[in-house]
Amino acid sequence: MSPRLLTVALSAGLALGALTGCAGSPVVPAAGVVHAVQVPADTAASKSNPPAVVVRALSAIADRSQLTLIDSWALTPTAVLDNGQSAITQTAAVTGAAGALVFDAPGGDVIGVLPSRTLSADTTVPIVETRYDGAWLRVELPSRMNLPSSGLATNGASGWVSGSEVTVADVASSVVVDLHARTLTILTAAGEVTYSAEVGIGKAATPTPTGRGYLASVVDGTSSTPRVFASSLHSAAIDEYSGDSAVIGAHTVAGLPRTGAVSNGCIRLSEATQDLVEALPPGTPITINQGV
Repeated sequence: MSPRLLTVALSAGLALGALTGCAGSPVVPAAGVVHAVQVPADTAASKSNPPAVVVRALSAIADRSQLTLIDSWALTPTAVLDNGQSAITQTAAVTGAAGALVFDAPGGDVIGVLPSRTLSADTTVPIVETRYDGAWLRVELPSRMNLPSSGLATNGASGWVSGSEVTVADVASSVVVDLHARTLTILTAAGEVTYSAEVGIGKAATPTPTGRGYLASVVDGTSSTPRVFASSLHSAAIDEYSGDSAVIGAHTVAGLPRTGAVSNGCIRLSEATQDLVEALPPGTPITINQGV
């Protein structure tokens, strides 16, 4: 595992679940450079011919290495804020080694590139909207839109990709976390409950964020958080931890409480629950709600 992947594993586990405390004041990391690329004007005006829009938009970007890499560390303030209302029935897996270009609208400005790998898994993201018979797909992104300290939306980043750069598959399962009941539930695509168990959630000062995201990748854990499934969601209370993005993970713990409001935002699981969560494929949707 590369040092960068290990750091995120530590962030996912330690920053948001494994320790009883965290950094006193959130540290604002330097934002990455966002290289906005304007697709030629005639492309943006060609929306009546969607195949041409896709071809021209993709060919307009010759060097993807100069674009923002949209991963768990990225800030993407120009991403499309998803309202979390649309039903998710399919996922998109990035197919090419060069990644998939992400736009702010079909034929619009380029936000960055979604890499072929996220953490230690092939990049697979939920599809929240489809246009032009699948020529354009709006997908959830693993990045943060803004830092929590900005007062603006942290989670909910989405963007448009070309259907030619991904492979589409049906969603088989989803995960729902109820913060009031402190439960994690796994459901089939038809909405049938296959498993539910009590879990640990964030403390009042570092709450588990509500909203919709997806399970991104299983990553190597630490001695205190042995097994971690990192999600696309990020803390809405912590800018960074140990110099890295405060990713929300679902993970086991060693020698720490596994139930109650006990974590720095992560979802603490028993070994049995972790087994079932890790059996789910990357891209599986997860919804965290306040419950009643």
